[in-house]
Amino acid sequence: MIPREAALSLEFGCARATMNRALRELADEGVIERRRRAGTHVAKTPARAARVKIPLVRQEIEAQGAVYRYLLLERRGTSRSVPKSVQAKLMGGDGGDVVHVRCLHFADDAHFQYEDRWIYLVAVPDARAQDFSQFGPNEWLVPLRRRRRCSIWSRVMRSLWWSDGRG
Repeated sequence: MIPREAALSLEFGCARATMNRALRELADEGVIERRRRAGTHVAKTPARAARVKIPLVRQEIEAQGAVYRYLLLERRGTSRSVPKSVQAKLMGGDGGDVVHVRCLHFADDAHFQYEDRWIYLVAVPDARAQDFSQFGPNEWLVPLRRRRRCSIWSRVMRSLWWSDGRG
């Protein structure tokens, strides 16, 4: 059994609310099990989660010492004409509204990456308001994880996987 929140917050010198959040995140990740009046225990079979670092294209280019440039080719919001393969993989075949963005990323004015991104609006509704004229979906979606660490992230990942031309 893991000590109570109050004891842990004293031990680690943090607020009880901070300890509560840390324990909640561990429970959400399947590392611990929390039960009211039964206490908190280490999970017998902790859930494993794949951690994927998704690089920002701009940072990759600038890390090479090159000048980054972005060009939006097309941005469409649509609920029709979504290819069946996209519907099956991105939306689980359920249909729904998407934003389709095609853009180019340049390094020193040379083509670096073609991005063809379908964003499922049920998973990422804020994408509807983005015009992606100044920055690409990669640069908008990846930091979204840092801004909103919540259960929607697994659905955002379905939007992220369907993208760049480098495979």
